[in-house]
Amino acid sequence: MNVEMGWSSCTKCSSLVLDPVGRCPGGGLHETTDSGDYVVPYENRANSQTTWRHCESCRALVFAGSGSGGRCISGLAHTLGDKGYRPEGLRTFNAAPEAVRQSDWRWCGKCDCMTHCGDDAPGDCAAGGVHDDTRSGVYSMLFFRRVAHAATSTGRFVCEVRPAA
Repeated sequence: MNVEMGWSSCTKCSSLVLDPVGRCPGGGLHETTDSGDYVVPYENRANSQTTWRHCESCRALVFAGSGSGGRCISGLAHTLGDKGYRPEGLRTFNAAPEAVRQSDWRWCGKCDCMTHCGDDAPGDCAAGGVHDDTRSGVYSMLFFRRVAHAATSTGRFVCEVRPAA
């Protein structure tokens, strides 16, 4: 199984987004400074039997099997990338010991994004209001904790990854 690093959780909309971050339904760009570094399994699209993709516009992990196309912050349906992602594949993935499994990730039935529902309130949804995860199963995502944030000359943050406490 192939895995892709570079995924983060947005603190404004609670969506799982691929760096570099895109526009956020919570306003401006996604806010990922305090996020862990998430890992998502994928397959080449030609071989993939999954319907999870990333949106090239908002950069979120999107369920493309609902038939609606979801709702992107661009005001249109999501623009789907080439890889077929398999978040459910993490159940059997033999992760490094420093990886942490975080549960309470779900599919929003309004915008089709993978969102974290473990927070006190659902995040802002591109389809209006907050995310609706009532029709979703529960997913667990893998991440590595970020520590030692340091601004670079480009304004981007670099991180040192350490084992989870």
